[in-house]
Amino acid sequence: MSIFSDPVKSYAQAEVRLGHVYHEYASQAVDASGDSLLSSNPSGFRSALRFSGISKLEFASQMDTAMQSYWTGAAFGIGSLVVGTGVPCPNVGGTGLFSSEISSLVSVVTPGVMRGALLADPLSLTRNNSMSAAVAFARAMHLATSSAVLVLIAGLDTTPPPGGPLPVTNTCHLF
Repeated sequence: MSIFSDPVKSYAQAEVRLGHVYHEYASQAVDASGDSLLSSNPSGFRSALRFSGISKLEFASQMDTAMQSYWTGAAFGIGSLVVGTGVPCPNVGGTGLFSSEISSLVSVVTPGVMRGALLADPLSLTRNNSMSAAVAFARAMHLATSSAVLVLIAGLDTTPPPGGPLPVTNTCHLF
């Protein structure tokens, strides 16, 4: 039986389910080179939620804290190179072209973005069970995650020895 097969019967169960939903969504993210998420903090997301007796504003703030907890320190694989010059996020350093990738880590999770996205669409915070409310909530979560989380990819460029290779980086949102 799935965690989702029974109706939610408590705030604690709703917190756990939302944590699972966000992790399922977020684990599909890739960095600018197309590499998959290797590590994140799903338990940090879940531990930021305390639904009992809170307002919509408090819920939006908790979701913001939960998203920050989930992504802080997250890492992506390093199997693929950023192709070209990193459009829409330009590569910086050396020739601007990666010859190797050394690391791919979340460098910034901008505070307030999830809170703002949820509050910008009042339908995303309704308690009705409509499909349009669910879509609004999912849209706000995606907008916030894809714009607030930045990944720094560091590596070496294509400058030949003896002067190179030189450091090159790419900082971009999630895909």
